[in-house]
Amino acid sequence: MKNYPVIKPVLDCILALMGICILWPLLLLIAVLIKLESQGPVFFKQKRVGKNKREFYILKFRTMRTDAPQDMPTHMLENSEAFITKMGGILRKTSLDELPQIINILVGEMSIVGPRPALWNQYDLIAERDGYGANDIYPGLTGWAQINGRDELTIDVKARYDGEYVEKMSFGFDVEIFFKTLFGVLQGRGVQEGRAEQDSMKIMILSSYAPTLFFFREDMMTAMLGNGHEVVAAAPEGVEEWTERFAQQNIHYVQIDVDRTGKNPFKDIGAFFSILHKIIQEKPDKIFAYQAKTVVYGCIAAKFAGVSEVYAMIGGLGSVFRNGNKKSLAKSILKIEYKAAFKCCKKVFFHNPDDSKVMTDLEIIDENKVVLINGSGVNLLKFTPKAMPLKPVFLLVGRIIRDKGIIEYLAAAKIVKDNYPEARFQLVGYFDTNPTAIKEEEIQGYVDEGTIEYLGPTDDVRPYLEKCSVYVLPSYHEGTPKSVLEAMATGRPIITTDAPGCRETVIDGVNGFLVPVKNVGILAEKMIWMIEHQGESEKMAQASLRLCQEKFDVNKVNEVILTTMGLTESNVSIVEVD
Repeated sequence: MKNYPVIKPVLDCILALMGICILWPLLLLIAVLIKLESQGPVFFKQKRVGKNKREFYILKFRTMRTDAPQDMPTHMLENSEAFITKMGGILRKTSLDELPQIINILVGEMSIVGPRPALWNQYDLIAERDGYGANDIYPGLTGWAQINGRDELTIDVKARYDGEYVEKMSFGFDVEIFFKTLFGVLQGRGVQEGRAEQDSMKIMILSSYAPTLFFFREDMMTAMLGNGHEVVAAAPEGVEEWTERFAQQNIHYVQIDVDRTGKNPFKDIGAFFSILHKIIQEKPDKIFAYQAKTVVYGCIAAKFAGVSEVYAMIGGLGSVFRNGNKKSLAKSILKIEYKAAFKCCKKVFFHNPDDSKVMTDLEIIDENKVVLINGSGVNLLKFTPKAMPLKPVFLLVGRIIRDKGIIEYLAAAKIVKDNYPEARFQLVGYFDTNPTAIKEEEIQGYVDEGTIEYLGPTDDVRPYLEKCSVYVLPSYHEGTPKSVLEAMATGRPIITTDAPGCRETVIDGVNGFLVPVKNVGILAEKMIWMIEHQGESEKMAQASLRLCQEKFDVNKVNEVILTTMGLTESNVSIVEVD
């Protein structure tokens, strides 16, 4: 039948309509049983790739509990399948959870028979299918690959079966696949290439500094736990201090021997073997590494340990890349190390396009491995809008290092106070061992003369943000500065630099100002503008809050991370389509 590809969509629509007319009592019964057993939606939706690579949302019956225990990892439950409802187990075993895709077929997004629609982030499978023309036809409820191995097939073999289907596509071939699928379902083998809702996995998070792991990655790790996975946190700080703190979040903490700012090559070799030992000991299914040394040594060690799913996150390129000599030995070594590490990764998350462009331009990473995210995001339930104080109070929160623009902040503060003595300038943060670290006595000089108030380090910046009227970060470079996002969520105007990462947070003149890097004069000028234009400053504060809600909500950021890592199907299931 030469015209079969043309009439196939019409035939699919007719058969889908007949299917709904025949099966509606069963569909209704399943929906009622799902609602009776557990709270939550009847259906879940998941982003897939359809004909001509157009994205759409596939429909299934929900099989996972939405009221599952959130206070312990899945592995600690008596039954590792505890997150699957009883009804969900039946639906999965019989593949009845796939029946709602009749609606996808009816509206012209799918076919009854065709290649199974790839997840939106299955880039390798989508690319493989391009060579066979399998992305040019409607995806199917079942397909040729599904009855020839499903889960057991590698990506290239699956794509080859899909290409074979394209070549042989006919009414008779579709009938053959349909009845073979039906026979498989009756035998309890199901029809899917893999479950959309993942079993529990063990994820190891590697960091070179425990406080940032605990405070900056808490929401991400909580999201992983909430999806039924186990999380192991690894950092150099002692188990005596951190084990209990992580345990309160149901996270297992292990210590690794990494000197995050050291330059001793023998210690770095030791760091590699320390991480390798912990990975072998913990046996994680997936690795997530961030911060330079744990990315480099952690990703390579993961491959040595046989972990196939390795992910890295680059929060910022750091002073070696941004400030160092182009031909410096340290930069040359780091380029080689990053390139080796990224070859071990499935995907690498970048906080801003400037950093990813540097890496791709230097051919350190393949562009298809890059995933852009909006920083670490901010928890909008934890950081909430607060009323602006009446008097001008400027605040900078960060490590006490030159790259944060602290010297420029101090110099600008001195200029502003000469004109507006009532203005206050506050600094919160800890003294670091970074190569660009500022000594304590240097800060103390500005404190003694009354230019600034140094308030020390803190585990909770919210009280300081609440008391400030303008947040300032004159940094030389960032990933996406989390402190700025927290200030935006509190409802504060921002003054930051037109530098990588920083420029992602401010629309100049709307929610604050972008100033040139290391330009004390313009920084002071914008601070004075904020003092003299309090009404406009308050409008900028509201714009900051709106931008933060639209772009930097931590739930949106974590959804991208977990979906890319294949950890969030049960979460994606209740995401509504815009």
